[in-house]
Amino acid sequence: MVVGLSQLLLISVLLVTSLLGANTHACEIVVHPSVKDTELSQQKLRLIFSRRLIHWSDGQPIKVFTFPVDSEAHHTFCKEKLGFLPFHLQRNWSRLVYSGRGRAPVHLESYEEMRRAISKTEGAIGYMPHGVDIGKNSGVLILE
Repeated sequence: MVVGLSQLLLISVLLVTSLLGANTHACEIVVHPSVKDTELSQQKLRLIFSRRLIHWSDGQPIKVFTFPVDSEAHHTFCKEKLGFLPFHLQRNWSRLVYSGRGRAPVHLESYEEMRRAISKTEGAIGYMPHGVDIGKNSGVLILE
């Protein structure tokens, strides 16, 4: 009976934790203010970040910025926003680069580098962990 009760308690704690976590966003999509496509589905994000969609709907080239593949921010982004693990993207980028059909995104090392790159590059898209202070006048648009 004691083992059953402790297992039930553990399951309850895990369930509550996962439900609370489901309502918070661990990362946010950020774009240059020139980007007019402000509602991006998971499918469209997958196409953009896998480099299969290379132009916005207005014809403007998409410039993708990411954090390194082994970073926690990138891992969280892939799982939360794209619905798969980072190695899927890495494999796809490698295939594009080695076949000569595309280019991998630009990898940035810090949140400040990401903010600066997005704000200075028309058509840019990237992501930031939720809660990182981007600043009101940063030149970056946060998508919901």
